[in-house]
Amino acid sequence: MEKGKNHFKLRTILIALIAVIISSTLVVSGMISFQMFERLMVEKTANARVDVLMQISEKVSAINSNSQILANLYFYNQNITTLYQGREFTEGEILLIHQNFQQIDELAQMAQSSANIDFYYTFAMVNGYVFSSNPDSDALTLEDYRNKIWFVEVVEQEEKLISTYADNEGRNIISIARSLHDEKGEFIGLFLFNIYEENFSRTFEPLVENNEIYIVDNNGNIVSHSNKDLLGIRFYNMTVMNEMFQEGNHNIIEKSQQEYLFSIFRNHELNWIMVEEIPIYLLLGEVQFIRNRMILIGAIIFVISMLICIYISQKTTRPLKDLVVALEDVGKSEENNTPFEVAGWHEINVIRDEYNYMNQRIKNLVDAIKQTEQDKRVAEMGFMQAQMSPHFLYNTLFSIRCLVDMGSKEEAIGITDSFTSILKYILSYQDEYVDIAHEIKFLEDYEILQKYRYGTEFQMEIHCLPELYPKKILRMMIQPLVENSLFHGFNGEMKEIKVSISFELIDNDMVISVTDNGIGFTEVGYGSLSEKLQNKKQSNMIGMNNIRDRIKMNYGSKYGLTIDINYEKGAKVILKVPIID
Repeated sequence: MEKGKNHFKLRTILIALIAVIISSTLVVSGMISFQMFERLMVEKTANARVDVLMQISEKVSAINSNSQILANLYFYNQNITTLYQGREFTEGEILLIHQNFQQIDELAQMAQSSANIDFYYTFAMVNGYVFSSNPDSDALTLEDYRNKIWFVEVVEQEEKLISTYADNEGRNIISIARSLHDEKGEFIGLFLFNIYEENFSRTFEPLVENNEIYIVDNNGNIVSHSNKDLLGIRFYNMTVMNEMFQEGNHNIIEKSQQEYLFSIFRNHELNWIMVEEIPIYLLLGEVQFIRNRMILIGAIIFVISMLICIYISQKTTRPLKDLVVALEDVGKSEENNTPFEVAGWHEINVIRDEYNYMNQRIKNLVDAIKQTEQDKRVAEMGFMQAQMSPHFLYNTLFSIRCLVDMGSKEEAIGITDSFTSILKYILSYQDEYVDIAHEIKFLEDYEILQKYRYGTEFQMEIHCLPELYPKKILRMMIQPLVENSLFHGFNGEMKEIKVSISFELIDNDMVISVTDNGIGFTEVGYGSLSEKLQNKKQSNMIGMNNIRDRIKMNYGSKYGLTIDINYEKGAKVILKVPIID
């Protein structure tokens, strides 16, 4: 354990973690439940309000149907056919027309008592005749109506339902307007069946309390509303309204920095829309009460859960604390064989038993590591002995003697210097790793010795970038491969012995290639060489065996020595080692 730092105790961590989990779970589940309940409440309320709007729409349709019947009673009555002649009327004809209107009024009053519709009607003729059933209203002439926006549409369509507007008396009316034509089809007048707006508003006004209900036509104009100041105003952009509701019949919309539930029902017969607005806070009053109850219940659950958590954490951490003390005692023991005697939960007991087993395994592994280190040192000694093989010493000393016998003093001194440099390099074994520059110097000294033996028949090339000189590799890895090229890669027919050594960086690793122009490796020869590499008793393969073993032991199984059997110009041996600065 790292000293000098404050570490949180397991009990503190457990309590804090469980507190976060419980509180997060309660908050998230509460929020999700509240939102789901809120949506459900809004959905159910919206469906209920749409049903109310549908009932209002049915009443509005009934008013429209009854109004159409009453309008037909006047428009198609045979007793007023004189109106459709288009000429000026005599006083007698006018008196007769008025008498006929009185008779029709008596019939209409009977129908009106059952339909409960307040209305009046108006005839305005091209010949200047004007009649209105409203005695309190000054009848407008046809010229007055020509200035209305809807007049042209009435003439073209012959019949039109005109949304709410104020008549000359100032009362809000909705008119069924029809154009009159003579036998030749010429326009001769206008018939207006005027329904007071109150007929429609009283269908929903008893249902208005903290909400608003009103009727909008297909142009966005308010047809009927409890607030009469809004009648006839273009309240909606219908494109925007259609986007707000699309295929649905309700939506939550913000208005005046407050959210409202808007519900609609479309009356396709009149092409009108029944609209209701209810503030959301009124709908969710019960939900707020339930939310407060949920918060209280959540707080109680949190307190109970924390008490249980504290009990469990104490039950867990107390044996763990004893376990820590026991581990510290084990760490102070050199023998490291003190068994655990801690008891607790089942898991604590499993940890105790596993540690006792693991402790024995660690002892076995330590013994195995010691044995591996001993084997490694033996392998390194074998490598050193291989570099000082009697064969190499004999050839070198024999070459010096021959040069002395021949009187070649300078050459004898040169070979002696190179041999001395090699011995110094081999015997000064202070560090297993050397710079590439020192290894190259060792190879150059070895080349000088071999040239005294082979003369110009032996050529050695070394390719290495200057920036690689400071990099470190294992000592004396390459010379045994050069020696193998000299003694095993050539037959008596070869005129020139050429060995090439290259150092390269590939994928952040050092790759060292040793190639020669010898006989190379046939499939049979390669199989025989593999067997020799596996057999450490083969004295002529001891150099390559040691190189392979040293690379594996020092760098790991990822690195090692390989032979390129596809190399056709001779033999190629590749060493792969990591880069060490």
